[in-house]
Amino acid sequence: MTKRAIKQLPPKVCDFCDKEFIPRKKWQRFCSISCHGKFWTAARVHPDDRFVTVGKRLTALESRVGKLEGK
Repeated sequence: MTKRAIKQLPPKVCDFCDKEFIPRKKWQRFCSISCHGKFWTAARVHPDDRFVTVGKRLTALESRVGKLEGK
């Protein structure tokens, strides 16, 4: 009996700590269970912290676009 080849997904950036990781599932957003828990705890305790996360992601996207445009 042969094993099926597992396709490796492209790296992603963790929504909490901004570290790059290789996800096991397509929908995975966090590099660890710890980051997942910290993200959702912060969202419940300090809802404004989610805007900080969105701001970080926006800044990262803007820098990527700038690099692609040659700025």
